[in-house]
Order: sequence, then structure tokens, then C-alpha cells
Amino acid sequence: MYQRQPSYAGRNEHNIQQEEFHCSFRYAHSSSRGMRPTMEDAVCMRLDLPGLPNSAFFGVFDGHAGADAAGYASQVIITQYIQKMQASGRFGSGRSTRGRSAVISSWPPVLDDPYNIHIARTLTQAFCDTDLQIADKFVKSKKVRGPASDPGCTATCVLVTQDFFVFANLGDSRALLSSGQQLAFATRDHKPNDQTEKDRICEAGGFVLRGRVCAQLAVSRALGDHQFKDSRLPQAEQMVSPIPDITFVDRNLLTDDFLLVCCDGVFDVMSNSQALEFVRASMKITSSLGEVAARLVQFALKRGSTDNLSVVIVDLKSGLSETATSPTPGSSSAQHGQARPVFNTQQTILPPIAAKPTGSLAAGLEQSATNARVERELTILDGYLDQA
Repeated sequence: MYQRQPSYAGRNEHNIQQEEFHCSFRYAHSSSRGMRPTMEDAVCMRLDLPGLPNSAFFGVFDGHAGADAAGYASQVIITQYIQKMQASGRFGSGRSTRGRSAVISSWPPVLDDPYNIHIARTLTQAFCDTDLQIADKFVKSKKVRGPASDPGCTATCVLVTQDFFVFANLGDSRALLSSGQQLAFATRDHKPNDQTEKDRICEAGGFVLRGRVCAQLAVSRALGDHQFKDSRLPQAEQMVSPIPDITFVDRNLLTDDFLLVCCDGVFDVMSNSQALEFVRASMKITSSLGEVAARLVQFALKRGSTDNLSVVIVDLKSGLSETATSPTPGSSSAQHGQARPVFNTQQTILPPIAAKPTGSLAAGLEQSATNARVERELTILDGYLDQA
């Protein structure tokens, strides 16, 4: 059974902050319902996949028409991938292609390395199977028809191995790689106005109006949304396709800085470069990666984002740093014997910037001072990014 992200009463509720340590990196996530009445995002973070030591899987799933599709996909896609790779007997063998990047945006994928082809095919099939399961679980079982009974979600995921990253992107959430203090890679949004996407939509019998599929859906690829899918067509030819773009990027342990995976609510109010620069600057202000993620969420709200907000940051340098904090033996974050979902472990609630002091006078004054400091820092960063 999948777990939904928590939601709270009130439109500007606290951020959810989480930080964990892995043997080769640290990572954190923060989420907020923002100004929306409900929370429809989901986040997945899993460690040490079977057969792949020092590996991890991170994903952000931005739901629409409810949280069901995002919540389900956030737990099922990586499970499907693991099961299929184990069944093939090829999990953990092989290495990435040489060269900085090899992009796949078609089906079937075309790559020089047979193992990478197998990874790409298997991961793509996991997306497709999850899409069909969403229809069976949430659409076909319901008698009432309409948008509320046909949930969908975007999916932006990163598989991290010892040698390479595998980016899988569907929709308009984004994954960014900072390497050498520069943007090294960014996923591509799937929007109906893109000519390739528009051609597929029209060939499937649909149309694009006001930048939306059939004047309704703002993304051209997604899981779910089966009102835009015809069972007689291959999944790659659907109006709203569940086929992800898959990109292999070799790791560079000397220059890779961090990964940033966010829903579109962040990029509605800042560019890729601004988001990366904000993270870099915030990491100089605080050593807590969870606080950096929470600050990015708060910054997007400050800039006027009205969407749900979810942020995942993976610090790729921490495993190489002598000052990096390591988990104590026997702790939950030190046990990596099998892949495990990381939900609701060691979570803390950060106070919103404008919260009123609560508790004792001393605690109230300390909270007010913290809020004022964060507010000043966000204002300074805002001005800095505008000039950058």
C-alpha cells in the first residue's frame, strides 16, 4: 500500500524537511502544499538497490486530479524496475557508456552498450506497466467518469550508481545536475506546444489549444490520464504518452556537485540556473541539507509560486569530504542491506517564516529571530539571483 505525502490544515502550512546520510552522499527533501487546497505531490527515495552497491533512486511525482497516481507511482516504479532486472539475471553487471551523455528519447531506445539498452528498456517498461496499473486501480474500478476519477502525474527520477546517473523524465518536473559549479545536465519538459509532442497528439486524434492537450492537460506525457489514451494505440503513440526520456550521464567524482529534482512549482518562478545558484549559496549559509531544501521551497513561495512544492537534493560531494557527517553503526540510515523506501523517517517540521512565537518567551524570541534571519537571507538571495 502506498503512502501519501502528509497535508495540513491551512493554506500555508509548514514545510516537511527530511535529511539522511548514505555511504557515498547525503540527501534531503522538503515538501509543502503551498497555496493549494490539497497536496498531490509524492517523493520516493530508495537506497542500495539489490545488485547495485552504493546506489540509490530518487523521484518526484507531481499529481493532478488527485494524489492517487503520484502516490502509487512513487512506490511502484522502482519496485517494478528492481523485479524486472532481477528476473533478467543482469542486475549489477556492466558499466555505463563512455562519454559525458547519451540521450534516449525514442522507443525502442538506441544505445551502443547492450547493458545500457537493457537498463533503458527495463526502466521504460516499468513506467508503462505502472501507467496500465493506474488505469486498472483507479479508473476502471470506478463507475463515475470525469477528471476526478482519472488521476495522473508527472514522474522525474534519477537512478544513481557508482559509475553513472540514469535520468528518466516524464512531464514537466525537472532533474538538474550541477558539476564543476555549472549546469551539466537538465531534463526536458514535455509540453503540448513542442512540435514533436504536438504532432503525436494530433496523429492520435487530439488537438492542442491554449498550450494544453485538448484544451485540458498542460503536459504531453504523464502516467494515468487515461481519458487521453486509446487502448488500440501503442503507448508511444498516445496523445499523452507514458514513455519517458531516458538519459545516461557518466559520474565524475572530482567535479559533480549535487543533483536537484523538483516539481514544476519551483521552476514556475525561477530558471534552472537560478535554482542551482540558490542551492549553492544556501549550502554556504547552512550545513544542513534539509534546511537548504526547505529554504528553496520557502523561496519559491516567496517568489509567488501557487503550486504544490517538492524538492529533493542529493549532495554528491559529502562522501568525499573529511568533515561529512556519517551515520552511527546500527542506525536506520546506516543499514543498507536491501532497497527500502525512505518515508517519514527522522522528519522534522520547520516553522514557516511568518509563524507567530509559541511556547515560552525565550523560545518565542528565538523562533522570531530565526524567522527574521531566514527572511533576510532569502531577500538577499532574491536580489542576488535577479542580478545574476
